[in-house]
Amino acid sequence: AMIQSEESRAWLGCSVADLSEAWRRQFSIPAFRGAAISDVVANSPAAVAGLKPGDVIIEIGGRSIESARDLTQWLNEIRPGTAVKVSYFRGLMAKVS
Repeated sequence: AMIQSEESRAWLGCSVADLSEAWRRQFSIPAFRGAAISDVVANSPAAVAGLKPGDVIIEIGGRSIESARDLTQWLNEIRPGTAVKVSYFRGLMAKVS
């Protein structure tokens, strides 16, 4: 993913929360840590990288992500325009009928 800037801050373009037991069960995620994606902005770096709601980011730019706060902290430190590798688990997004 290429991290874009929003003014002078790095921006990934997704809303994240701490990975909870309920999230793990709902989306069949084998991880016990990470930043769970609840929303992805269209055409954002996260969307372009293929991230979807239900996914859980466990590593970004070589840094282990334990919680949503870790991801926020990392974004505050990274320079906008930096290309990074994102490691994540794909969640099984429940279809609402």
